[in-house]
Amino acid sequence: MRYVPCYQLRSQKSANEPSSMQENMQQHSVAKQILTVEDNEINLKLLKDILDYHGYDTVVTDLGVAALDIARQQLPDLILLDIRLPDIAGTDVARQLKANEQTRAIPIIAVTAFAMPDDRRQILESGCDDYVSKPINLLDFLA
Repeated sequence: MRYVPCYQLRSQKSANEPSSMQENMQQHSVAKQILTVEDNEINLKLLKDILDYHGYDTVVTDLGVAALDIARQQLPDLILLDIRLPDIAGTDVARQLKANEQTRAIPIIAVTAFAMPDDRRQILESGCDDYVSKPINLLDFLA
């Protein structure tokens, strides 16, 4: 099994670039942390860029096992979880997180290409709180 340590990526946005999110962040001292679990580099970059632009503290990994460790250690405010991962199914990650008292309350949004009604049902039954299908519609994603 391959285990790749995650790395923490902070927003590269300049402090001189105004945005309502930045103004909001100035009122609150701590940025919300989002754990993104995605093995596709293009999808990961898209999600990271969107979240960075809006001022979130982003932690990323491409493995489900690493996501479980990170979630327990860092207790992120939200988890964006791909369902098809190289080491463990995203649905299994969601089940394990919801079964753990420490991580149970963390909202999980599945981000996946599985779009059939039965897929959605199975994903939500696994413990995911919501579902966003790929390709990502930016307006829906930010809502």
